[in-house]
Amino acid sequence: MHPRSEGVSGFDAFFEIHPLSQFHPNEVTDYLPWLKDLKKPVYVFHDLGIESQVFYPKQRLEEQHGSAFLTSTIAWMLALAIDQSPAEIGIWGVDMANDTEYAHQKTGCLHFIALARLANINVVLPSGSELLNVPAVYPDRYATKTALTLTKKIDAANADMVQIEASLKQLEEARHYKRGELEALRVMQRTLV
Repeated sequence: MHPRSEGVSGFDAFFEIHPLSQFHPNEVTDYLPWLKDLKKPVYVFHDLGIESQVFYPKQRLEEQHGSAFLTSTIAWMLALAIDQSPAEIGIWGVDMANDTEYAHQKTGCLHFIALARLANINVVLPSGSELLNVPAVYPDRYATKTALTLTKKIDAANADMVQIEASLKQLEEARHYKRGELEALRVMQRTLV
């Protein structure tokens, strides 16, 4: 089992920028030996004890690009690829559609894709890639059909919530009144019957 590399093939270099302290115990026992057996360059930030490791020029590229968009391994990979000035960069298996970890990482990918294109590097993305779903420019993005539809739906949902909250308040008041009435009737029952 190779947690970060299962099924990976057809590559010329590998990137493992995480320190050993961030490895899961299974990665230390399974993944690290797999990395050590690679006969291809493994770009690293930290010494992992891998014979084929190549220290990534982290400081130079961080100084060149700043840290705002270096938010994922793919962003660091793209920064290095741009630095090497290829004619083309292909990106496969990078979705960035998840709303958790990948939400903030997508912007970094989009940034480096834009930088590559500015450097006249052809960027190839598979059709259907989330990296092709880019919002319209600000402030125009708020005038798109989708944005206007969502705004109407949010306004309608907010109006519904106001009515629901008012109904809940009325129900709570009625419930409170009814509890008082029941208590009074029980007292009368105990005393009069």
